[in-house]
Formats: sequence, structure tokens, C-alpha cells
Amino acid sequence: MDITSKVLTAISKAELGEDVVSGNYENSKKIMDKGALNFLKLASTIIDLSPSITKFKTFTKLSDEERREWLDKNREGLLGDIIFLLGYYISGWAYTSDRRADSIGYVRRSPLKPVPKFQPSTKLSKEGVPKDKYDVVVIGSGAGGAAVAYELSKHNLSVAVFEIGKEPTEEEFLNDLPVDRGTKYFWESGLTFTNGNPSITIPIGKVLGGTVTLNSGTLYRIPAFGLTNWSKQTGINIDSNLLNSAYEEVEKRLNVSRPPEELLGNNAMTIKQGAEKLGLIHHPTNRPLGTCYGNGECAFGCPYHGKLDMRLTFLKDAADRNVEIFTSANVRKIIMSGDKATGVSVNIKGKNVTVSAKAVVLSVGAFHTPLMLSAAGIKNKNIGQHLHVHPMAAVAGLMEKKVFAWKGTMQSYAIEDLVNEWHTVLLATFPPPALSYTEGLLLRDFKDLPYFATLGVQTSDDGEGEAKKTLIGLGNYNVGESDIEKVKKGMELSANILFSSGAKKVLLLFKKPVYVESVGDATKILQSLQPKDFRLAGYHPMSTARMGSDKDVGVIDVDGRVYGTSNLYVADASIMPASTILNPQLTINAMSIMIARGISNELGG
Repeated sequence: MDITSKVLTAISKAELGEDVVSGNYENSKKIMDKGALNFLKLASTIIDLSPSITKFKTFTKLSDEERREWLDKNREGLLGDIIFLLGYYISGWAYTSDRRADSIGYVRRSPLKPVPKFQPSTKLSKEGVPKDKYDVVVIGSGAGGAAVAYELSKHNLSVAVFEIGKEPTEEEFLNDLPVDRGTKYFWESGLTFTNGNPSITIPIGKVLGGTVTLNSGTLYRIPAFGLTNWSKQTGINIDSNLLNSAYEEVEKRLNVSRPPEELLGNNAMTIKQGAEKLGLIHHPTNRPLGTCYGNGECAFGCPYHGKLDMRLTFLKDAADRNVEIFTSANVRKIIMSGDKATGVSVNIKGKNVTVSAKAVVLSVGAFHTPLMLSAAGIKNKNIGQHLHVHPMAAVAGLMEKKVFAWKGTMQSYAIEDLVNEWHTVLLATFPPPALSYTEGLLLRDFKDLPYFATLGVQTSDDGEGEAKKTLIGLGNYNVGESDIEKVKKGMELSANILFSSGAKKVLLLFKKPVYVESVGDATKILQSLQPKDFRLAGYHPMSTARMGSDKDVGVIDVDGRVYGTSNLYVADASIMPASTILNPQLTINAMSIMIARGISNELGG
């Protein structure tokens, strides 16, 4: 038994009173990212040695009672962050047990309405090696890269898309547990985060379709005041007519609409009840609505095509128009000659290939795009800077009756009263049991899980961080005081909504979760806390290769072209001049289509 297995088993026995690691860990190792395995080994070693300072024994040598006591005393700081990340797997594995799942009424594949006979999707990716030359090479297949490929495919241009991740199958989405899908399809198996005060977990897709394949599906246009802020920040003025035209095309292709009430689920209906009592602005979220049956696993890949992600829309259309898509394709380097990108060096399933192109589009996201730009020799002080992440906290209400909040469409309901003044939106969302923030809904008291309703508090951050590969993180990011005040405001309103919905008590999911029995108690506790006390996630990293009016404020111009180059473009979340205020996918799609239209005009397509 290696150190990781020993420590995970010891934590499991202390937290759950049983071993849920044996067997599960060995199976997960087979599909786990190498970086994740290395991190788990390092993290486990730190946890095992840490008690030695005061207890004179390693963690694995302590009794279960001593381990519980030590864990409770170290929920904050670096050790608390490590414990939380290790807990992601332990809590996920816990519900592979039929006994434990049955005890809370959790049944996988339990959609809210009958599902017709399963129909697998057509494979999009090509086998073999690419051609020597294309008009355009697109690196990445997420919200940006997929939209670029889709638009270019209309213009009789030869296009290759290189995606480092694999192409998933609907059979995998149907049969694999959510925790295993996360292990397979997130970078470093989901163990990605920024260092700072506090550290923030940031899951990033490493799969065909990018993070969109694994997101919750909430879609917003950027508010008008967000565009005004972009102009103030970077001098960029986006043509609103062109942007609206692109939005309309995206919304039509993704069938952006609100799910019917029958698919919302009890979590959303509970939140709706509280919002109505308080007279708030509330409604179902806009989503890329496909054949949704309310299965509730949107953020781990939908097997029923209920969420129209990039694979089912832009990438499918592009492939139908002869765009060549390659998966497990690791672009090692963009090849530059003077100011011109002449092509890429790519490893496809173990074979190194050089591919030339008239234009190269980089679309690998807010953390990896800066790294690839720097590796290509691009010099610009803004590369990797200005990171925004939309920090998200969570609040849960313990209700009188069972909610089974994991049933129904994920993130299906929104409260928007704080958007204009506080740049914060509340989203009714509940992942499959024990994953994401639900692991904080107390492993030791898992029997209460069916009674919880939850709200996510998502804020647009004014503060900025840095995307920079570090020893154990994606970059550096400290939450500023003004942003933590927005989070507090959102958590306070969330508590009010949940109490108005009939909650007996409300759980504020800090690093040390706290139950409160009134809104006043919640307000009092929130006022006393500092950024380091909050447990936050970030699902929308952006702005690290931002668009700007010149190279002093941005990395790319309004056409998406990298300053100082003639044919290297960026189209992904990193180009956002500043925060999109609300969920960015729709804006990334639209901006990328605008960039692709310009590339097509340049190349005479």
C-alpha cells in the first residue's frame, strides 16, 4: 500500500467510519492524470508528516479519534486546502457503495421523465495523422476553438483542430460514475487550483469540446455595463451590432432557452418558493437545451444530449463540412518565423508531426494560452496577467422534507437582484452527491444530504490574479476585500431565501462550515470573517491574454490577432478584456465567431 492509499484510507476511516478507498483508489489510478497522481502523493506525504510536530506520530499512526480531532483543527490554511482536495475523491468514492447511496435515496440515471432508447453519437475525431498543410490550424476545441472551426468551415477553408484531450463517448457518460468522469476528463483529474488567500479550486476540461462538455450549461450575454467596463479597462470598443449578430447565431444553434418546470427539480422549486416570498427577480436559467430529461449530471457530461455542448453543435457542424478534428493531439509548440506563425509541432498519440498553416488560432483557455504564447516567444507584459475567475461560494438550507436536490437539471434557476449593483448572481445548483461543494455537506452526517437545498453565490471579481505554472497550482490569485464583500452579500441573501423557503437551519460552507438559525446570525458571522476563511471555487477563468487597444494594455487587437504577429490569433476565455460579469460561454462563442469571420476575410474564404 503506497503513501497515498494509506493516508486516504486513514482519512476515510476517520471521517466515515469505514474504508471507501480500497479498490476504488486502485481503479482510479488507471485513469488518473499523472500530474494528479504526483500531487496526491505529495499531498498525502504532507498530511502524514504534519501531526508529527505536536503528536510525535504520523497521521496514519494516530487512532481514528485522534485523526478526527486533528482534521477538525486543521480545516483552514494550506493543510485545510489539502484535506479538502483529498476529500473530493473520498466523498466521491463513498457513493460508489450501493448501501450508502441507497441510504440517502441516490439512484444514478434517475431522470425526471422517461428516456427513449439510447442513441450513441457519431464519432467526430479522425484516426491517423494530419495533412502537411492547412489554411488554418486551431489549437483547442472548447468554447472558442469550436466556434472558430464552425465559422471557418462555412468558407471553403481547410481547417484542422487539435485537441489534447480524448473524445468521450455517450456510453462512458452513461455508465461511468460522475467521480470517474471527472477523473478522466478534467486537467490533472480535477485537482487544479490557484494559490492565494484563499486558494480557489478551478476545474478545467481536458476533453473534446473543452470545459463546455463538463460545465453546468448556464448562458448569459454580457450586460451593457460590462461592455462599458471593457472600454474603460482596455480602450476596446466592441461593435454591438456585430456582437449581437454573433450572439443571435450562437443562441439559435445552441437552442438557448429555459427548461420547463417539470425538469427544474426540487432544489430549484425550493429556491423559487423563497424568492417569491421575498419578491426577488428570479427565473429558470437560459441553457443550451437539447433532449433534456433532468438527469442532473450536466457538469460531468450528459449522456442524453440534454445539454447541447460543442461536440453536438459547432464541432459536429464543422466535421460535417470537412474540418479535420484530432484528439489526444498535444501541440508542443507554435512555430514562428519572424512575425509569422508558420505552423505547429504536434504529438498525436505518440507520433510527432509538423503541420504548416496560413493562420494559427490558439484556443486552449485562460491558463494554457499564456503558456503557449510565451513558449512561442511572444513578448508582452500582459500575458498571464489580469486573471479573473468569478469566485463562487455555497450556502445550503436543511429543509423539513426531503429535497433530493441532485434530481433535475443542474444550475436551473437564478436570482438576479444583486447583478447590477453587486455584480453577483445566485444560482440554484446541486451536483451529484459528494462532488464539488456538496462534499462539504458533511461526510459524517451524510444522512442529511437528501434534506439540503443549495444556492451557489457567483461574483464578478474586480481583483486580478496571474496565470503562471507553479509547483502545485495554476497561478496566483488573492481575493480582494471588495470582492469578498460581494460574496458576503450573496451568502446573506442566500440564507434569507433558504429560510424563507422553510429551512430549519442554514449551513454556510466556509472552510469550517457553520450552521445558523437566522439571517441575523448569518450576517453577524459573515461580517466577522476574512478572505482566508472562505471555501471558494472558480469556474470562469478569463482575461489572461486580453484584448486591448494597444500592446501596452492587451495581448491581442480587436480582430483577435496577437500584437507583433501577422497571423497568430487567440480565441478563448483569455481574450476577454475584463470580467464578463456573468457566465462567459456565450460571449466566448460569439467573440470567437467574430474573430473567425475576420480570419476568413483575410484568407479570402
